[in-house]
Amino acid sequence: MTLRRLVRCVRRDEGQSLGPELMLLLVVALAAWGFLSWLGRLNSTAQDLENTAQSAARAASQASNPIDARAAAGRAVSASNISTPCTAEPALAMSWTPGPTGTWRGGSVMVTLTCSVDNAEPITSAGRTISATDTQVIDRFTVAP
Repeated sequence: MTLRRLVRCVRRDEGQSLGPELMLLLVVALAAWGFLSWLGRLNSTAQDLENTAQSAARAASQASNPIDARAAAGRAVSASNISTPCTAEPALAMSWTPGPTGTWRGGSVMVTLTCSVDNAEPITSAGRTISATDTQVIDRFTVAP
């Protein structure tokens, strides 16, 4: 009789409801992981855009005039691989403030990059536009060509 009772206790599956809870936990964990990866991609693209804006502003600040500065900033943006997360090449806007003598040297140059990211996710819109701005002091001691 004890053997029969032991067999009956082993066959009972009372309290075995762990499967549905684990499945629900898995679904919630996957949704959280997807959301965090989406935020990570957006943050990574914004940081890449900041770095590219800084590089472009530094390249522009080392040029000898505003025309060459614009070209140098454009080359710096093209040399970066920022167009990978963006839908197209970032829009480049450059402005400069004259130095104490009213000329290019000693002033500051400001570069703004604007990028449209195609992050078509089910919970978001079709895309997001991010921008980054950096200002650098124009190098006074650059040798003019």
